Amino acid sequence: MAGAEIEEAVPTNVRWRLLGLQATLVTDATVANRRPTVVITDDADLDLFRFRGQADQAASLTMQHVFSPQQYLAGSDGARAHYVLPPDTFLPQGWKFKTVTANIAAGDNWGAPQIWVEEWLEE
Repeated sequence: MAGAEIEEAVPTNVRWRLLGLQATLVTDATVANRRPTVVITDDADLDLFRFRGQADQAASLTMQHVFSPQQYLAGSDGARAHYVLPPDTFLPQGWKFKTVTANIAAGDNWGAPQIWVEEWLEE
């Protein structure tokens, strides 16, 4: 959906270890640099962690954004931006991770994210 951010919640009775996430951001022609941040919130939607990117995305570009604890260096090569997540990021039920993109425009579009998690069922 144009202008919308990514937001994924951990289902009930489940715990996730976030291994990585990647998604493509297509920016419209609105002149402004966008800078994605991944935010982890608890079940009351309180921000607990913010992982801010170090690469801006200009207008009228398509860029893949990769968030991973396995990445050695954060940065961008122009077509792909890499962000380092801390290892062993555990999320209990109801917690969310989402993007917050500085200067997101109404015509910008995050593609469907690819999310890698390790999942445990809880009672």
